[in-house]
Amino acid sequence: PSKLSKKSEYQLKKDTIHNCVYGVDIDPGAIEIAKLRLWLALVVDYEIRDIEPLPNLDYRLMCGNSLLEEFEGIRFYNGDDEKQDLGLFKDTKKQEKIAELKQKVEEYFDIHDDEEKRNKRKEINDIKDWLIKTALEKRRKELASHRKSEEAKLNMFNEESRKKYFENWGTKFLAEAKINEVLRNLHDPRKAKPFFIWKLEFIDVFEDKGGFDVVIANPPYDVYQGHRRGEIDEIRQYPLYEKASGGKLNAYKLFLARSADLQKQNGVLCEIFQNSFLGDSSSSKIRQYFLREQKIIKIDSFPERDDVNLRVFESAKMSVCILISQNKKPPLYDFALSIWRDKYMLSGQKIVLTNQDLFALDPKNVSIPMTSQQEFDILKKLATNPRLNQFASCYEGEINLTFHKKYLTKDKRNAPMIKGAAVQKWFIKEKMSQGEIEYLDKKRYLKDNAGKKSRHHELGRIVMQGITGVDEKNRLKMTLIEEGIFCGNSVNYILIHDGKISQKYLLALLNSRLLNWYFKTLSTNSNVNGCEVDNFPMPIQKNQDLQSIEEVVGSILKVSGSSDYLNSISKQEKVREHEHEINQMVYKLYGLTKEEIETIEKSIS
Repeated sequence: PSKLSKKSEYQLKKDTIHNCVYGVDIDPGAIEIAKLRLWLALVVDYEIRDIEPLPNLDYRLMCGNSLLEEFEGIRFYNGDDEKQDLGLFKDTKKQEKIAELKQKVEEYFDIHDDEEKRNKRKEINDIKDWLIKTALEKRRKELASHRKSEEAKLNMFNEESRKKYFENWGTKFLAEAKINEVLRNLHDPRKAKPFFIWKLEFIDVFEDKGGFDVVIANPPYDVYQGHRRGEIDEIRQYPLYEKASGGKLNAYKLFLARSADLQKQNGVLCEIFQNSFLGDSSSSKIRQYFLREQKIIKIDSFPERDDVNLRVFESAKMSVCILISQNKKPPLYDFALSIWRDKYMLSGQKIVLTNQDLFALDPKNVSIPMTSQQEFDILKKLATNPRLNQFASCYEGEINLTFHKKYLTKDKRNAPMIKGAAVQKWFIKEKMSQGEIEYLDKKRYLKDNAGKKSRHHELGRIVMQGITGVDEKNRLKMTLIEEGIFCGNSVNYILIHDGKISQKYLLALLNSRLLNWYFKTLSTNSNVNGCEVDNFPMPIQKNQDLQSIEEVVGSILKVSGSSDYLNSISKQEKVREHEHEINQMVYKLYGLTKEEIETIEKSIS
């Protein structure tokens, strides 16, 4: 640009906007601000007298719900998929209208005469109106006809049956009303359309290029629930959003799924959204999609959320990350993960990961760990061991504290039941720090519940807290319980189905510093999920004498199980000495070097 004349520079910027810039937002005000910023970018270096006529951005920056292309089951236009339809009812008139629309939108960009602009805008809107109204009217008439036939049937029923029958068709009658409302407000700038027809509104992009070269977005920090129930039902009907399912419908997962659909082959995506993308089990599907179906180029993670001066968005107490990925599918590739301590990216650490390493490390959840390169290499080494689910299984407690509430009582004559808050490392608390001790009416419960888990109380089990704070020193808190004790669903428990593996050996590994470090490194939420526990790497030493490690665990359980343990400093110190022995034994079992142990201990401290 520095070598160009002012006029040529202006034309270059204008051409760039014409060829490169498209945008959608559900907020009409955001669209007007975006237009203003683009115009300012054009004129900022010019004197007022030198400013050329500004381009029309009405069909470059548009308002609508970018997640929904359909409305009440109506698909308006599907681009090339629709053009290739070889059915008997191919709509030739519709295709002629589409070609005409494309030409008129292109012409509109450079029109500056107000009257000519109004005329061209009317021509464009008339074509869009015809396309949208034709589909809406067709569906509305179908619904109206169906409603009339259903209302005629109502006369044959009594009042109670009529009411019940009518309720079943209530949503369809509501759809008719929604369609009428959209038809009324089709061009009201104050009303956002409840859909956005990407392949129609940006027809030049999809017909000429097959999608966008670059897709950039900052999805809303929103969860689809409560008042958005209707929209949730619509979203769930789209096969496109299956990859965003899992847990609550977080907006960023939906936007990632939609954005990937908008990329052309080898197109690039760049978005900023919640940091939970890296590790949450609820984000596993969308994370695996990008690791498997795209080539992640780079991720910048900003975990800070408490210090308002360091977090990325001061007004949102949210840790975020920036993902850059390309729409191509190499089987093996590496990418950089940078973990920044501040929003200015002044200090942090970088790690290089491969997609295949992540699938090998955590096949179920495929977490992306925020750790150092040395720590990741240790994680990979641990992952070469067999997984816990090869010889044991982790379950959620069999007593649901909500659904099974009718079987719970405070009468001590009933069967004992433990809750998560009672489970500590090496012992069960007799007094609850939160909640209350309850017992189970065993006879009534077993009469009504005959599933497999209902008999697990007959076995001794390893139990653990099902929820622990992400910042707690010990995320894994486990001990043993005898037969006859039931578990609430705030407790997870492990049953061993390989008789050659002892409970005490397994408990030693699970309560070790090494496995606690492993879990904290890969987990980003407060739940200790059974699938995560099932995936723990466990060295099976069937041919090695494990008597020493089991003896140490036995000593710990004997001391921690004494009635005065919580009030005895000497007994607690004795347990810590035994724990140190176990930690050294566990490091040896996994074959870690002195340097690797030092890396883990430094990370823990």
